[in-house]
Amino acid sequence: SETNEGKAGKIYQRIHDEQLRKIDDYKQALIYFQKSKFNISHEYFEKVKTYMEQNNQVDSENYITLLKRLVVTSYMIRKYSQAEMYLEQIITTRMKITSNEALIYTDYNNLMLHCLRANLGRAVKLGKALLSGKERNNIPIAIQKQIVSNLGSAYLLNGDYIDAKARLKECIEMKPNNKLLGQTLNNLSLACWWHKIPVYQDKKAQQQKIQTEEEEQDENEVKKAEYTLEQIDQDFSTVLNLFKKSIYAIEDVDNIESIEKRQKVQALLREGKFAPDNLLEFSNPEDEFLSNKDSGVPLLNIGEFLIATQRDKQKEAIFWFKYALTFNQKHNPINLDRGLLNLAMFCNSTKQYDLAENTFKNVLKMLEDKDRYNKVLCLQAYGSMLEKIPERSKEGKKLISDAYALAEKLPYWSIKLEQLSIPTVDILSLIHI
Repeated sequence: SETNEGKAGKIYQRIHDEQLRKIDDYKQALIYFQKSKFNISHEYFEKVKTYMEQNNQVDSENYITLLKRLVVTSYMIRKYSQAEMYLEQIITTRMKITSNEALIYTDYNNLMLHCLRANLGRAVKLGKALLSGKERNNIPIAIQKQIVSNLGSAYLLNGDYIDAKARLKECIEMKPNNKLLGQTLNNLSLACWWHKIPVYQDKKAQQQKIQTEEEEQDENEVKKAEYTLEQIDQDFSTVLNLFKKSIYAIEDVDNIESIEKRQKVQALLREGKFAPDNLLEFSNPEDEFLSNKDSGVPLLNIGEFLIATQRDKQKEAIFWFKYALTFNQKHNPINLDRGLLNLAMFCNSTKQYDLAENTFKNVLKMLEDKDRYNKVLCLQAYGSMLEKIPERSKEGKKLISDAYALAEKLPYWSIKLEQLSIPTVDILSLIHI
């Protein structure tokens, strides 16, 4: 649920936004944004920024509101380094006009969330700096929990699984709210999975991996030396249950009012089971056992985990894939592409080529304007299917070439981002133009 501080922040934001709307260029920027002409909108916001700087209006909440707008348009036109620069300016401005630690460290957390997607090295360094002894004491506990979880996610994306587990477990021990708990449990499950079976450890990633250990003494160096294969195996045995606990927390199952519904959800998420005993009981898409959109990521992760690691549990894996696909279609369409991609690859493997092709095309249409690794995977899989058809081989090779070209542009850790649960930057959800 949204905090009182968050609600107050949105109200405060609207007040300053209304003040800025008196500036003609600002109004023009909003008009072009509404028309999805983001480059032009960005240029008008930049004009307002120049005007405010020239008229000594930078040390103000109005200036921060403008910078937030610029963060949003920077995202829309894929200028992520500019977005990072504006996030830094927000922090600098905030520290000049207020000593409110909740506001200041919320801005730091926004910067860290951005860096998880666009500048992983900085995310690691920023998280470690914020959680250093003296600095950490200044951070409100609710924001501390977020930063601890984010640092764990940064380690996970970087392949530092022992550090990732330590930080994610630390966050869980701090008793975060259900949403953050669910996200953290999902990511801890991935750490336990990938530590034993390093799915994404390719040579390029290893070459580019951020070597934080060489830059400074690693606080967990002794723990790393003592981490045994038995511990890795033990962690791996918890993966499925952790995914289920993630969903349990996100859905706040213990507080579901209907006893019947609560019991159904508990049966669906019962630990120690690869799938519910009665699969048909959960096959009706009209039944609303789960409803929180954030459950979509761990739901799909369960299916992918079983496919990848439990060859004798394919029936159960297909159950989770179908459940996740139906769930995301209804509750979180923005996360539907990965489920459809899995469906397309399944159709291809079972020689249902027409259905596979139509589904691949749908996924590419959904991801047309997005920088996502799912698009790379879709281009590769679709291209490989067509390459085997003599009369379409050239078309398939072109898709595969496009996949490699896009992969080169994306950060090496972007393939992992598809399975992690990471909050969005507050600014992106705060502003509704």
